Amino acid sequence: MGKSKLFLVPSNDPRSADVKSWFAGDRFQVVNKPSQADFLIVSSGDGGILEAVPKYYMHGVPIIGINRGTRGFLLNPVDDAEQFERLLGKKLDIIPMQLLRATFVTRSGKEREFLVFNDAYVKAESGSVVEGVIRGEKYPEKIFRGDGIIVATAQGSTAYNLSAGGSVQPLDSDHLSIRTICASAGTQPIRNAINPQRLQIDITKGKAIGHADTKRKKVIDVVRVVIEPSPFQVRLAFDPDIDFQAKRYL
Repeated sequence: MGKSKLFLVPSNDPRSADVKSWFAGDRFQVVNKPSQADFLIVSSGDGGILEAVPKYYMHGVPIIGINRGTRGFLLNPVDDAEQFERLLGKKLDIIPMQLLRATFVTRSGKEREFLVFNDAYVKAESGSVVEGVIRGEKYPEKIFRGDGIIVATAQGSTAYNLSAGGSVQPLDSDHLSIRTICASAGTQPIRNAINPQRLQIDITKGKAIGHADTKRKKVIDVVRVVIEPSPFQVRLAFDPDIDFQAKRYL
């Protein structure tokens, strides 16, 4: 069997400098287009996966993440070129992860749509609270009041959802996590895991900012968010000798 064809996802992360040096010679077969590759290589922290997904998901090529961040929930611990070469020689665990589609509607009626890998959430403007209603096709109407509300994918359940006290979902699950952000005193916090379905969030009081995956993808003065499964998915490749599921609960 020949060498795997690899496409290096460009990165300005200085922590990835050593990884870039591995591919300077002819040890690995590097291609110039992602569509030509057997694997896409992302070297960074978990945020690097968030940056890569919207740019490369359409190619359908599995992503091997090399951790150069902190927790690295979605990346493989690889210390050097020799270890990476051994990793390529294994039968990798490839897990498909579904993307969501989030449509944010502003008070003026404008709509912005994003594909979501980790989470979509609405958050109150600084120093204020928001009230709203969330409902789904098979999810009863619930009222929330506080800093906002999060809808996270299984892969995103270890991100903002976890820091807000939400539950972590198994990496190969298609369940969605719903979690209120700092629920106001006297209100019932929401902490649910549900089957994939169309959800709608309506802001009934206060001003909210909508986000998709990162703070850079934001929409000001949101009054409605529709979150639903998309037809797209991303496949991440993992070292079969590492228990990534257990790592998520540490």
